[in-house]
Amino acid sequence: MELGDEIRDIFFLECADLMAELHGKLAEVEQGGGDVEDLNAIFRAVHSVKGGAGSFDLPELVGFAHIFENVLDLLRSGKAEVDDPCTALLLQSADTLSDLVEWSQAGETIDPDAYAPALAKLEAFADDHAEDDGGEAEDFVFAPVSLGDSPGLPPLPGLPDLPGASDLPDLPGLPDLPSLPDLGASADTQGGFTLSFAPHADLYKSGLNSFRLLEELLAAGAQDLCVHDDALPDIADAEPDTLYLRWTMRFGSDVMREDVEDILFFAADKCTLDFSDGPSGQAGENSLPDLPDLPELPQPSLPPLAGTAEAPIPEIPEAIAPAQIPDKPARAEKADPGETAKQSGTSSRKAPPPTIRVVLDKIDRLINQVGELVITQAMLDESINEADLHRDPNIASTVKDFRQLTMDIQELVMAIRAQPIRSLFQRMGRVVRESAQKVDKSAKLVLEGEFTEVDNTIIESLADPLTHMLRNAVDHGLETPEGRVKAGKPEMGVVTLSAAHRGGKVVIEVIDDGAGVNREKVRAIAEEKGLVQPGAPMTDTEIDNILFMPGFSTADEVSTLSGRGVGMDVVKRSIQDVGGKVTIRSTPGEGSRITITLPLTLAILDGMLVQVGSEILVLPLTSVVETVLAPEGTIHRMGGTSTMVEVRGALLPMIDLGAHLGLPTKASGSGNVVVIVESDDHRWCALKVDAIIDQRQVVIKSLEENFGTVNSVSAATILGDGRLALILDAEQLSHLMVARTPTEDATQAREAAHG
Repeated sequence: MELGDEIRDIFFLECADLMAELHGKLAEVEQGGGDVEDLNAIFRAVHSVKGGAGSFDLPELVGFAHIFENVLDLLRSGKAEVDDPCTALLLQSADTLSDLVEWSQAGETIDPDAYAPALAKLEAFADDHAEDDGGEAEDFVFAPVSLGDSPGLPPLPGLPDLPGASDLPDLPGLPDLPSLPDLGASADTQGGFTLSFAPHADLYKSGLNSFRLLEELLAAGAQDLCVHDDALPDIADAEPDTLYLRWTMRFGSDVMREDVEDILFFAADKCTLDFSDGPSGQAGENSLPDLPDLPELPQPSLPPLAGTAEAPIPEIPEAIAPAQIPDKPARAEKADPGETAKQSGTSSRKAPPPTIRVVLDKIDRLINQVGELVITQAMLDESINEADLHRDPNIASTVKDFRQLTMDIQELVMAIRAQPIRSLFQRMGRVVRESAQKVDKSAKLVLEGEFTEVDNTIIESLADPLTHMLRNAVDHGLETPEGRVKAGKPEMGVVTLSAAHRGGKVVIEVIDDGAGVNREKVRAIAEEKGLVQPGAPMTDTEIDNILFMPGFSTADEVSTLSGRGVGMDVVKRSIQDVGGKVTIRSTPGEGSRITITLPLTLAILDGMLVQVGSEILVLPLTSVVETVLAPEGTIHRMGGTSTMVEVRGALLPMIDLGAHLGLPTKASGSGNVVVIVESDDHRWCALKVDAIIDQRQVVIKSLEENFGTVNSVSAATILGDGRLALILDAEQLSHLMVARTPTEDATQAREAAHG
């Protein structure tokens, strides 16, 4: 990879962070929690994108970001109000800017029609709120006012008479002073700051262009640009890829230093920047000429003022007595930090901690090595136990410390790959807005728990399922504005997307306040399509879960959002692929709640080790409900193909894992060891095993990458003694058993167990 391509990749990585910050601040503004500081952060993000895009010759991105900047500048200066239409415009503009960044990164030819609507709205907003002064402002003229002519102020009594102008002696004439050169100074030269911009000699080799940077600085308000060529060698000795020039310039008080720093953000490590307060003090082409020595002026003698020696001190009239002067507010003993930050214009928010960028593949390899360390630690424990060395206190203490250290390293490495789910959640706001527009509905997205940390690989796999779920919530869940008003609801529907850690798992929920699932319609369509038997008894939960069947759709016609029956079944398969579960609950007239339960990571699994014959198998603890010891009298064969086990008076479908997997099993003896597991749709079923060994964390090894797909098996792991153990797919096993047994028996068993 060439250096220019590497810098370009870094720029687009920075753009991803900037766009995440932009969408996050806009979400706060949309929910009414934004302030001026949020607008400044949004402005800086757009400005940084524009500055970097200018360095890489991306005119469409630069042009759109520039107009976006103008609108944001009107908002943060108070010339325009951030109301609902304005917020909608900002959200649309941010979506369009994200598209432009994505298209530019992919190197695609950008169609002007793709971003023309948003650009036109921004330009119209800027034109509508631009100041119209009707001409240049008049110069301010200072005119002294006589206090004696001012109304409302009585003459001060007791003051002596001052001599008139005719009583003063004549002063000697002053010599003519040399005229000063016209510096072209304006009002904004007072205050401000000066910048010395000295690029390193190898600036061009990094892919940056000093000419474009100077253009950006001039556009930001740089004045009195002065070039210094003292380091420029003879033309014969000059290298074409080496920069020898440096510049100084000044900025008025209306320019923020942060804006200048944003322009030079990508060049900060390739140049030397020196900021100084006040106008430029550099001596150069515009320096002042030496002034001649002024002649010494004679000291005139003034006559004493009449009556000054005997004049008494006048009394202060009642009109301005001290009692009528307001007291000066007392200084607070300790100022409020937030108030102090507002007055000083600075932020009281903590700066984000420093970060570094690491290629995800390196993190994955590190996690794999930590997994091998966990396996090695388990093998060490096994070897020490077999050698009966665990009785030695020194060895036992060392092994215990090593085990704890291994767990700490494992948790830290897992935390490295864990990322806040906020970046994914923020992208979903656009899905809701566009879906609502396509079906002529009014909807907004509310985010909760967006800082919940999830394994990065899981976050990547959630984009498509969440998109389907949110589109389904808007298209099928929410009513039309007219229907909501008739139902006594607000015209705008609310879709809530939340995330939280619960019981060692990540729980993501999509909740809408719509009409809920129309179960009569769902069942009728399912029977018509042959997905369920007509007239078969079904609970509300079972009817709701029909929505996850392949090919099922309640849409009356095919649209851009739905109607082809490839929505919720894709959601379920995608969630199952990452070891998760998805369930739905609905209340007619109140809305629906779809819950996704995910493991914290795809590398480590909390499992129950069971023995079947001579093999050790692993059951995910997330699927295990309980374990029971079932006597032979509680086992019932039905029709020679199905087996049921009686648990507390209820019948559960049961499968013998040994017979199902082709493994020889031992005699049951006085009882059968049964593990009850639960499927995504809350169905319970039983797995018969020979013995339960232990519960522990195991390192997941993919079978599909190293071998192939195995029925009823999701992955494998390596035990402490070096043996391979298969990780069972409890979800697939439960559906296999439910498919060949009456569904009402499983429901009855679940209800009896709870009761």
